[in-house]
Amino acid sequence: MLGGRFCPDIQTQADTFLTASAIFFYCRNAQESEL
Repeated sequence: MLGGRFCPDIQTQADTFLTASAIFFYCRNAQESEL
Protein backbone atom coordinates (compact mmCIF):
# COMPACT_ATOMS: atom_id res chain seq x y z
CA MET A 1 0.00 0.00 0.00
CA LEU A 2 2.93 2.33 -0.68
CA GLY A 3 0.91 4.26 -3.28
CA GLY A 4 -1.91 5.16 -0.87
CA ARG A 5 0.61 6.36 1.71
CA PHE A 6 2.95 8.06 -0.77
CA CYS A 7 0.45 9.98 -2.93
CA PRO A 8 -1.26 12.24 -0.33
CA ASP A 9 2.08 13.60 0.92
CA ILE A 10 3.20 14.47 -2.61
CA GLN A 11 -0.17 16.03 -3.53
CA THR A 12 0.04 18.26 -0.46
CA GLN A 13 3.44 19.52 -1.62
CA ALA A 14 2.35 19.91 -5.25
CA ASP A 15 2.14 23.64 -6.02
CA THR A 16 1.19 23.46 -9.70
CA PHE A 17 -1.65 21.87 -11.67
CA LEU A 18 0.78 20.01 -13.93
CA THR A 19 2.59 18.54 -10.93
CA ALA A 20 -0.69 17.48 -9.33
CA SER A 21 -1.79 15.90 -12.62
CA ALA A 22 1.47 13.98 -12.97
CA ILE A 23 1.15 12.73 -9.37
CA PHE A 24 -2.49 11.74 -9.96
CA PHE A 25 -1.67 9.60 -12.99
CA TYR A 26 1.38 8.11 -11.26
CA CYS A 27 -0.67 7.14 -8.21
CA ARG A 28 -3.51 5.82 -10.35
CA ASN A 29 -1.11 3.55 -12.26
CA ALA A 30 0.49 2.40 -9.00
CA GLN A 31 -2.91 1.48 -7.54
CA GLU A 32 -3.88 -0.46 -10.68
CA SER A 33 -0.56 -2.33 -10.50
CA GLU A 34 -1.27 -3.37 -6.90
CA LEU A 35 -4.65 -4.76 -7.94
